[in-house]
Parts: sequence; structure tokens; C-alpha cells
Amino acid sequence: MRKHQIIREFDFYAEILPITLVGILLNVAGRQIASYIGNPIFADMVGTAFSAILLGPWWAAAVASATTVVNGSFSEIYFPFGVVNVAGALFWGYLSRAADLRHRTLAPHKRNLSQIIFWTIILALGGGLLTGLTSTAVKLIIFPPMGRPLVVGEFFTRIESTLQSILGANVPPALTLATGDLLRDFTDKAVVIPVAVFLVGFSRTAMTLGEGSLSGSVGERLRTDAASIFVFACFYSAFIFLAQLLQPILHYPGAERPMAWLSEPSVALMLYAPLILAIFAFIFATLLATDRAACRLHALRGFRSYVYRNVGGTNSRIGSLVRAQGVQPLSLGVTLWSLRGVVGERFGVPIALLVIVVALIIYFIVARMVMTRLSKALSQTRTLHRWLEIDNNEGSAKNVLSLFRNLFSSHFSQPIADVAKRDKLIYSLGFVNSAPRSRLEDLLAIRRDDLFNERIAIVGVVDGQGVFTHELGQSLDMLVAETGAKFASVLSSTPVILDREVIHTLQVIRQRGPELLLFDWTDVSIAIAACTFGGQPQASVQRARIRFLSALNYGDLRIQGADMSRPAWLASRSLPCLKFIIERMPRRSKVIDLGCGYGRHTFAALESGHGVVAVDRNPDVCRTLQEDVAQLGLDSHRITALHADYIDVSPETTGYGDLVAVTGVLQHARDGDEMRRRLTHIAGFAGHPSSVIYIEMLFDMLFDGAPSTDGRMRITQEEFEGMLQEVFPSGFWRIERTRGAQRNRQSFTNGSRSFSAPAQHIESTAVEYAVRRSFSP
Repeated sequence: MRKHQIIREFDFYAEILPITLVGILLNVAGRQIASYIGNPIFADMVGTAFSAILLGPWWAAAVASATTVVNGSFSEIYFPFGVVNVAGALFWGYLSRAADLRHRTLAPHKRNLSQIIFWTIILALGGGLLTGLTSTAVKLIIFPPMGRPLVVGEFFTRIESTLQSILGANVPPALTLATGDLLRDFTDKAVVIPVAVFLVGFSRTAMTLGEGSLSGSVGERLRTDAASIFVFACFYSAFIFLAQLLQPILHYPGAERPMAWLSEPSVALMLYAPLILAIFAFIFATLLATDRAACRLHALRGFRSYVYRNVGGTNSRIGSLVRAQGVQPLSLGVTLWSLRGVVGERFGVPIALLVIVVALIIYFIVARMVMTRLSKALSQTRTLHRWLEIDNNEGSAKNVLSLFRNLFSSHFSQPIADVAKRDKLIYSLGFVNSAPRSRLEDLLAIRRDDLFNERIAIVGVVDGQGVFTHELGQSLDMLVAETGAKFASVLSSTPVILDREVIHTLQVIRQRGPELLLFDWTDVSIAIAACTFGGQPQASVQRARIRFLSALNYGDLRIQGADMSRPAWLASRSLPCLKFIIERMPRRSKVIDLGCGYGRHTFAALESGHGVVAVDRNPDVCRTLQEDVAQLGLDSHRITALHADYIDVSPETTGYGDLVAVTGVLQHARDGDEMRRRLTHIAGFAGHPSSVIYIEMLFDMLFDGAPSTDGRMRITQEEFEGMLQEVFPSGFWRIERTRGAQRNRQSFTNGSRSFSAPAQHIESTAVEYAVRRSFSP
């Protein structure tokens, strides 16, 4: 991977944007409420501390800078003290990362009251000390040129008297100033930090952002993403620009004269110190693509984004809620506060403050609900994907069975009991909800519920490779007969059943009368998303039911694509599991389709809003693909079609892909060494820490009933998976078997479809793999 590749730790819309807006509003509201109450505290760094704990030092520093811009434009004395807010942000952010507070202390499953109290005290004391001394330094720089005494006001006069009684009459004014600032800041942070820690815990955000948090060394945890430093530099530069534009002359109460404070060398050094620190942090303390720990953080962000998109796409009504968590009311609060002077200070400030408080209440209520449920969805999705891994064990199948039952628990009137196993089927028995009774049944039964038995249900998960085989179908048939089950749900890695023996077994089971639902992992993913916010997995049930009916009626003539354009028809022929992954990727992701053929996956990616690099060595196929692309009228930057063998194309030519699709190509390798070279070459295109490589491999191919004669190697599934584990070692990669092994028979008597067929009938055993980057410890 290249060193200059940008590593991102957080999802911008779902994580960074709402938290930073909340931080700004907490700072603004805290300062205004404190001024109303008249307490000797500022309360203008609650949001800074909140952001620092959750997002780290430089995002919090950006919040501090934005707060200074918002407040400083209406209060000239606020501008010079923006440095104090930034200093607190960096201290709390780096300390929180060093101690991994977000994961080890503040996540609900790790909460320990004594640890929370301990770190709250440390954050408050350290922050009070640093901000107090920084505040004193600012005053020592700007007060003398203005002719303002260092000791002014009743508060500092009392401190001076106390110090004189202890140290004598000749107490330096600077010592009095520093003592007063420290006392005020210690008092302020004794309020600010507990409030920030409480809000972090209440929002449950640490539970989601801290899941699987970095468990490396302190030095690794102190590294931050470069984007946060860049954003801070932008906000802080805006702060300096607005200071020069709006307040070039500083008038301070008690001063003898105003001061052109920005022309003072000492002030300039103070103002530009945070930018200098940012440059050093950018060079020496940012997450690099060459660091395994940094890549793991990037991969975790990618996984969270995948779950967010799945949840948002499935729950269309609340998709914006998941992604934004009340960003609109938060943005409205910032806008109204900035425009409060238009209405007038008398009415504008209370109205704006009321809107801000309401927006914050909405955010924290929504965040608590959203983050709690998203954390559960993340855990459930991990359970599902562990079952897909090629080296899974019986424990993963049992765990996914438990997940499977929980997702559809509303369909059962009695909790499902013990887990049993028959052949490769791990299953539980239970009772499915009875259908509503008619009035006649109620009359005959005199409303006695016990006269109507509920239907026995079987809920099963296929262990091992997860394939629904003929043998497993016979086991299910016997189990249905023995238990008298009238309902069966089975999760397998066989999204489309084409084996005629399996189809015959399903038909026999159906003749006994039970309802049968055939689920695959994409259905369960959709069910997880649907249930995240209390919905019902109806779409998953319908898909499973359609899959069963399609298998029963396999072989019927069907008209497909009559009303479709050619690109849409090709996209409809995409591999179902690969298309599911494509649709769950963030828009404008980059897909590299190696051996693209006529472009069924290329067009599926274009439909989902992604950019594509399509590579194929057949000139006629490339020409047809380019003609189909031209008909769509797409932006030329979204699609690049290359006529070449993918083994001759390098990542320097195509760039790195978020998804690298290799379907029906690898079986052309002539020996094991060539296969390894091709797999290694493909891995080079997956340079992003969250890249996915999707492979369709075909085994035991027959062309018109005969083996191939073109010199391709013969390799078993076990041998191929062994090569995958060599090229993509565990700890750095995770290999999932998303479909198959499944025997297919394709007929091309009416011509080729999405590729140039070398025979009229082709038989093969297809297995599909998703190879994901995994930087697990």
C-alpha cells in the first residue's frame, strides 16, 4: 500500500458531522447559560471535551476553532482566547486516546464507576491546569501593550490579598493573575468535564465508535487521521482571517488604550502556534497506510459504514436519521446563533438559545436510541459474517442460529428450546404463531385457546460450507416427517438452487404440506437492518419464500429482459451476493471489474452510483461494452474500459479499488504457480484498508459433457481455498464463502449472454468468495 494514502477513522455524515455540530452548540449554549446564571465559570468547553473524548484531539480542536469563530464575531475579547479552547481540545483528545477512554472506560459493557471517576478527575485537573496557564499566557501577552493592569476586579483583588498574607507584600502581579486563572479554570473544568463525560455515556456513542477499538501501544493510539488535522487547519485559518477582518483593533475593559493586537509579534506567535503544532502532528503523528493499526481503524470505519448503509437502505423512512442523527436541527441552531444579532440581542439571544437547547435535547435522545441499536446491528452483522468465513466452526453456526431465531422471534409464540444437529443441519424446534381463527372456530371452541394446537416449526442453519445439498435435503425431509413440522426456515449459502436432486427433495417436502423458507446471508443482513429500529423482517421472509417457489418451478420458461435496456438487463444478471455488496457500498466508490465480459457487474456498479474500471482482453466484448456505455450517456469519468488482459494491467494504471470483482476468470490458470501469481496480482488492486475482493471460481467444468482441452489446470475447492489462505493470510485478510459450492448447468443454444460461450452446454461447480481486509489483533 502507498504511504500517502489517506486513512479515515470515522464516517463523516454518521459520526463526525453530528458530533462536531453538537460540540459547537454545547460550547455556545454553555457560555451563554453561564453568563445568565452569573457563576464564575465559562462553561464554553463542554462541547470541546465531548468531541475530544469521542473523535480525538484535532476534530475537537476544529470544534474549538469553530466556536471561537461563532462567538468571537460578536464578542471582541473572545478572539484572543481561542487558543485556550484549542489547547484544552488537544490535551483532552490525546489523553483520551492514550488511555483509550472511549472503549476501555466509557463503553457500556466496560463501564466501571471508579475508573470513570478517576479519569474524570484527571481530565478536569489536567485541563484546568493547562487552560489556566494558557489563559494567563494570553493575558500576559495582550494586557501590557494595552496599559491594562494584570490585577483588576474583585476576584483577583481578593486573591492578591490572600497571597500577600501568605507570601508578603511584594507578590508579583503575574503570580496573582496565574493563581486566579488557575482557580477559575479548575472550578470551570470541575463542571465541564463531568458534564461532558455524562453526555458521552448518555449518548451511547462510545459504545459504537469504541467497538473493536485500537488495542495497540500508546504510540499507536496517539496517531490521528490526517483529515482531522486538515479540517482543523481550515477552521483555525478562518478564525485568524475573521479576527483580522472583524476585530483588528482590540478594546478591553480596564485598558488605557486599544491595541492592534494582530500586528504584535508575540500575539502572532501565540496565534500561529496551534498551526505549527498541526504541521508537526501531520508529519509525525498521523495514521499511515503502512501501519497495521491504522489500517485496522480504517477497516473498522468501513465496516461501520457498511452497516449504516445497510440499515439506512433497508429502513428508507429513517435512513436520514441513521446518517445524520438530527444534523438539520443542529445546523439550524448554529445558524440562528450566528444571526441572533439580526433580531436583536434582547430577543435574538433567548430565541436562539432555546432553539439550541431543543436541538441538543433532540440529538442526545436520538443518538442514544440510534447508537444503541446500531451497536447491536454491528454485533449481529459480525456474527453473520463469522459464519461465512471458510474456517468457521460449529460455534459460529450455533451463534448465527441464535441470531436467526432472535430476528424472527416475533413469528413464534413460544421460545425455541435446545439446539440439535442432524447431518450438517443445526436446528431448533418451536411453535409458530397460529393463523387468526374464524368466528365459527371461536363459536365451536367456546373461545378455548387450548383446542387449537400451534404449528411446529423448524429453524435451521447449515453448518460447514453452508451448502444446501441433496443429503441435507433428505435429512430435512425426514426431520419434517418425524416432528410433524408445518413450517421450516433454513439458512444456507445457496441463494439460487439449481441442483435437480435438491429441487426434487424440496418438491417432496412441499407435498407433505409444510411451508418452507430458504434464506441466504443477504436475507439475514436485510433482516438485521429491518429489526434494528423495531421493524419486522418481512422483506427477508418474502425473498426466502420466492427463493423456495423459484426452486420448485425451476425449468419453467420465463421471459426476462423484454422491457429492459441492454445495460439494465445485464445488471439484472449480476451475481446476487456480489450485487448486494455493490449496493451496500458508499456512493462514488471505485469498482475494478477484472475480466468484465459484457459488463453485468460493471453496469450494476454504475446503477449504484459508483465509478468503474472495466478490463477485458476480448476486443469484440470491449467494443460492445463501450457502445452500451455510450448509450447511457454517463459522465466519462465514471467508467474506464480497458482492452487488456488483467494480468498485464497494474494498480498504477487503474488505481486502487474499494471493490475488485473477479468473476469466472481464475479458472483459466494453467498451473498452481500461475494461479498464485494471479491471486497475488489481484490483491495489489485492493490497496485500500477496507477493500473487498470478490471472486467467483468455477470447478470441475464440462463443455458439452467433456473436460476442457485448452490446458487449464484442474484444481479442487480445498486446494484453491488453501491457495487463498496463502495469498490472503489470516490476521490481514478474512475469507468468506458467500455462495456454494453449487453445481450449475448453463445452456447457450440460443447464443451467449454475458460472455462469449465456448460451448452450447457448460457445467461447473461455482463457489463465490468475499476476501475482506481484516486488521484484527
